[in-house]
Amino acid sequence: MTDIHAQKILILDFGSQTTQLIARRVREARVYCEIHPCTMTLAEIKRFNPRGVILSGGPASVYAPDAPSMDKGILDLGVPILGICYGMQIITHLLGGRVARGERREYGPAQLQPKIPAGPLRELDVNEPQKVWMSHGDRIEQMPQGFKALAVTENSPVAAMGDLKKRIYGVQFHPEVAHTPQGAAWLAAFVLGECGCQPVWTMHNFAEATINGFKERLAGRKVICALSGGVDSAVTCCLAQRALGKDNVLGVLMPSPYSSEGSIRDSRQLVQNLGIACKEIPITPIYRAYLESLQEHLQVEKIGVALENIQARIRGNLLMALSNEFGYLVLSTGNKSEMAVGYCTLYGDMSGGLSVLADVPKTMVYQLARYLNRERTLIPEEIINKAPSAELRPGQKDQDTLPPYDVLDQIMNYYLTEGYCFREIAGLGFAPETVRWVIRAIDRSEYKRRQAAPGLKITSKAFGMGRRIPIAARHEF
Repeated sequence: MTDIHAQKILILDFGSQTTQLIARRVREARVYCEIHPCTMTLAEIKRFNPRGVILSGGPASVYAPDAPSMDKGILDLGVPILGICYGMQIITHLLGGRVARGERREYGPAQLQPKIPAGPLRELDVNEPQKVWMSHGDRIEQMPQGFKALAVTENSPVAAMGDLKKRIYGVQFHPEVAHTPQGAAWLAAFVLGECGCQPVWTMHNFAEATINGFKERLAGRKVICALSGGVDSAVTCCLAQRALGKDNVLGVLMPSPYSSEGSIRDSRQLVQNLGIACKEIPITPIYRAYLESLQEHLQVEKIGVALENIQARIRGNLLMALSNEFGYLVLSTGNKSEMAVGYCTLYGDMSGGLSVLADVPKTMVYQLARYLNRERTLIPEEIINKAPSAELRPGQKDQDTLPPYDVLDQIMNYYLTEGYCFREIAGLGFAPETVRWVIRAIDRSEYKRRQAAPGLKITSKAFGMGRRIPIAARHEF
């Protein structure tokens, strides 16, 4: 199997609001990358062994006393380097060039006139100006020795530069943002062309990397996976079986009064397809005991959030009881989309010691399911094709509460990964009320995510240490 981490790009962060977006663009080119602070030591970078380095933008001026900097030795690593905005200016500053405040701040669209097709701009035609997005007050007044101007704008005599021999480049504009239409292609040209990376960050390699991550963390352990008849639990169980072997995975079915016959049948078929052990523990008697105990205190004749969560927490308790008895690790099966907006239950379906899909959006879960079925049917097609449902009340569907997952995942990506605000996302054509609901749900669900099981990290902006906001924050849109 191709090692997706063998050819990696290092992104050094100088405080830009769009650093995560740079990482996303690199990943879109199917290349693995990691973001680290600009204070990362030269020794640490050598151990990291990147194929190339990208220096992010930032709000500071390189000539300010407290401006962020980096070890100058990074420029002598012998790997391609690309500085973006502030990153370009720190290259200039460290190599003896001159950075000064521009005659006017350049913010917004600009016309880039290519001069020398090279580096990330290698495919440009010098006769075709390109639209780019600028956001800077300083500019390059004198390039370091050995550098040539690759492109200019009206306000920037050095809008892009490069030392072609040392393969060190800088661009004053932001190729990572959507307002630079060809920017993603230019970043791809850098990581694939200049750095020589292969586009191996594919669904195949992602699935295999997830399986290997399982093996590294849980080698020799046995795990428990609840099976609901839904795609999330099916994919989680399938990945666990691939990673740990069928003898180390225990599937648990816990049907309720509202579990469909199809979900129960499909879960049993999944167990048979994977060849794993299984326990079936109906929760209906336990649930009815709860209703009897609570009938004087709750409106038990009407199924609301309280009764739905009771079912989830009964299941969570049963899983933890099995874990305590046998010493198995419980796998949490929730996906990133549902974790983002809080469509999950504390002490219920969030119970567990490892959350396998915590950084996998729902739409990607379906892609994983189809990938896992590529050679033979492991996950019954009915699980993949039916409308998703928690089945906690009659006729329930996820879309009774949530936007369609393709819409939710796009808004989530713009907000979390690309750093867009409400107005920017709504401006892309999404219904404002939907955007407002998603953003509010993401922010108010931080308290749940703080109590979730640790998750496998696969994107540039995972929850947990990848993104934290104050639990008591109050936002209005």
